[in-house]
Amino acid sequence: MTMHTLLRNLRKVFANLRNTGLLFLEDIESDRHVLLSFEFVLRPALLRVLQDQPNGLSVVELADWVLSQPKFQRLPLEWLELALQRLLRTNQITQHEGSQRFQV
Repeated sequence: MTMHTLLRNLRKVFANLRNTGLLFLEDIESDRHVLLSFEFVLRPALLRVLQDQPNGLSVVELADWVLSQPKFQRLPLEWLELALQRLLRTNQITQHEGSQRFQV
């Protein structure tokens, strides 16, 4: 494989990761990218925003917050649903039965 082919393939991989919401260009000048993962990016962000809301947040409010964050704008909403399910399953958050609001 030539260097040109390798670079072309890497560019395609980066473009695909950005398009699917897995990769976020954090700094254009330094060309620094952040690989978005549940464990190191999404989980801490969700826990932080929920800790700041004593009455919790609904799914719609969480989705609005996620989409308002530049690094999460391309993140599929299905990932938010899966992240919330995982946080519930591991007892890191709770969901109030009556209001359906999520809390830490």
